[in-house]
Amino acid sequence: AHHTAHLVVTWVAGLGAVMMIALAAYLHWLRRDITEKIAGGLKPIVHVLNRKYYVDEAYNVVIRGGLHVLAWISYMIDRVLVDGLLIDTLFGHSPRWLGSAGRGLQRGALQGYGLAMALGLALILFMVLWNAMP
Repeated sequence: AHHTAHLVVTWVAGLGAVMMIALAAYLHWLRRDITEKIAGGLKPIVHVLNRKYYVDEAYNVVIRGGLHVLAWISYMIDRVLVDGLLIDTLFGHSPRWLGSAGRGLQRGALQGYGLAMALGLALILFMVLWNAMP
């Protein structure tokens, strides 16, 4: 009895599905005038269905809009904190200042580089020996 009930429900549901598919095909291909009349009487429902339940609009507002806000916040953090406080202050200009200060040492003369290295080595040796004295 239990198996028979399931079998009956299966056949009724299957037959109903086939009948609804056939009705939809008939109305779509042969009787468009009837579908237009039905759609005319259900304009709000047809509009919501045509707009696909407004999923695209909600996605644009929530996801894309949220990402635009997050991008703007990230941009402002970059401009104010990173560029404003780090790059445009002492931290950002110190490499340029150090490079400008050392530019005078770079003349392209190998003898000058050798002399600078020898003087630096002599200074290091002097400091090591000075500290090694009791």
